[in-house]
Amino acid sequence: MGHFAKVNIDLHAGFEAHFAALKTFLDEQESCFEPEVHPLLRGVLAHPGKRLRPLLAFGSGAGVGPHASLIKGAAIVELVHLATLIHDDVLDGADKRHGADTPNQTYGAHAAVLFGDALFAHALVLASEHTSSEICSIVARASR
Repeated sequence: MGHFAKVNIDLHAGFEAHFAALKTFLDEQESCFEPEVHPLLRGVLAHPGKRLRPLLAFGSGAGVGPHASLIKGAAIVELVHLATLIHDDVLDGADKRHGADTPNQTYGAHAAVLFGDALFAHALVLASEHTSSEICSIVARASR
C-alpha cells in the first residue's frame, strides 16, 4: 500500500441539478442531427464517464443555479471532449470505453470520424448562439 490514504470524494455533490439539466440538454440535441447519427449519439451519451469538464464549468459558475447559458457552456465543453475521445479511439484502434463498444468498433473508423466531426460542428453551432462571438473563437482554438 502506498503512502497516501485513499480519499473517496463525490465531486458532483451539490451539482445534481446542474448534471440533470445537462443530461436533458444533451438528450435534446439529438433532434439537431440527421437520423443516421441518432444511434451514435445515444451510444456515447449512455456512458457519460466522470464528466469532469462540465463539472469544471459548473464550478466556475459557483453560486449560480443551473441557468441555461451555464448548461449550454458545459454542453459545448462536453461535446468537444466527446469528439476528441471518438477521434482518439479511431487513432488508437480502441474498441471499448467505459465498458461499452466505441463508435469505431460498432460503426467503423469512417463513421466514427464523421461522427466526431459532427460533434465538433455542433459544439460550434451552440457556441455561435452565445451573445459573444469570442466563445466560437475559444471553441475553435480548443478544437485544433
